[in-house]
Amino acid sequence: MSILNHAPMLRDRRRTDAYRDAMRAQLKPGDEVCDLGCGSGILGFLALQAGAAHVHAIEQSRVIETARALAAANRLERITFHHAPARDVALPRAVDWIVLEWMSPLGLDEFPLADFLDARTRFLSPQGGRCIPRVVDHNLTLVEDADAWSQLAAPWHQPYYGLNLDSVLPVALERTEELRVCADGFLAEPTVWQTIDLEGGLSFPSHGRFGAQRVRVPIVRDGTCHGIAAWFDADLGGGVRLSNHPGAPETHWPTVFAPLPAPTPVREGDEAVVDLARVRSPGRDDLVWSLELLREGHPVGSFRNSCPGSAVVQVEDAMLQTGRFAPQLTPEHSRILAFLSRVDGRTGARAIARQLAAAEPDLFPNFESALRWIVDGLGRTYAIEQERQGEPSVINYRGVSKRRDAG
Repeated sequence: MSILNHAPMLRDRRRTDAYRDAMRAQLKPGDEVCDLGCGSGILGFLALQAGAAHVHAIEQSRVIETARALAAANRLERITFHHAPARDVALPRAVDWIVLEWMSPLGLDEFPLADFLDARTRFLSPQGGRCIPRVVDHNLTLVEDADAWSQLAAPWHQPYYGLNLDSVLPVALERTEELRVCADGFLAEPTVWQTIDLEGGLSFPSHGRFGAQRVRVPIVRDGTCHGIAAWFDADLGGGVRLSNHPGAPETHWPTVFAPLPAPTPVREGDEAVVDLARVRSPGRDDLVWSLELLREGHPVGSFRNSCPGSAVVQVEDAMLQTGRFAPQLTPEHSRILAFLSRVDGRTGARAIARQLAAAEPDLFPNFESALRWIVDGLGRTYAIEQERQGEPSVINYRGVSKRRDAG
């Protein structure tokens, strides 16, 4: 990732101020800090300014070289950089704090949180080690916002230069969109649909997938529902909070808006039953949702979108099929390509891992990381297949084992 990708975050003074204030309020002289996924290194630098004795900055992308240069330019010497995935790093001693900023508009979903659990277990001091943020709530409400709905629906729901394009409207409204909805349009009190306790949680969603959560949302006023609005609220500790709530001061994270297929009247006293899941797809995060509207306990409306990756062809997919774009490999795609080019049905995973580590050090820093990547990928494929067959599975990095439920 280029340092220029970090520009929106660095321009977001509210985001950086919040982390700075949280560290100033909580770090004590002599504390050691792990900046997990350090990116540009800014949070680690602020930890040093707040009095940290030493910072371990972990980053697997090449942006860490820029972070090193920035540290040198600012004469920040009490910082050690680790260019590797966190699970391949061993720190010399436990740290007092783990600081991370893995946010997207939907909340904590940029990286596999299972990797965070491994880092917390191995890096954080068992004697009072803390995390920033402490807890992240993922919130939703129903919203009346005709402008937001029209932004997604236009030009499909009205004549366009004398042409009728309304057959595209159902496809256009399948997608969630990142935009700032109107907080004055809330039809219900915000409801928490997922809480991640970074300090005390014992398990976390993996690979950006959050299982479906069902919440009941009471409608508090009459109005027209245009969709579901979702955002995060992070407790950074020390009395500092950070949120992209539509009514909060603006950050570089917009709200996420999931439009209903059609604007729908609601009344005070109605209740919406919302099933929501968050899915990480290439280049974006999506909500998969269904909504049932109840009036005096009886259904009066039911809506849902399709799962991303289904047979529904998105508008942008149709545009891409014209071929008027230059395909580029992401680092993950490059890893897949390098791996598949060595698969011949005879060479074992360990031998392939050694080849990858030797030939592609930028993609696979060492043998262990290459082997873990291979087995994680094969393990996920195996687990999906077993779940389809109704057979739960257990995956570990030395191999794949299968366990049938007792009975």
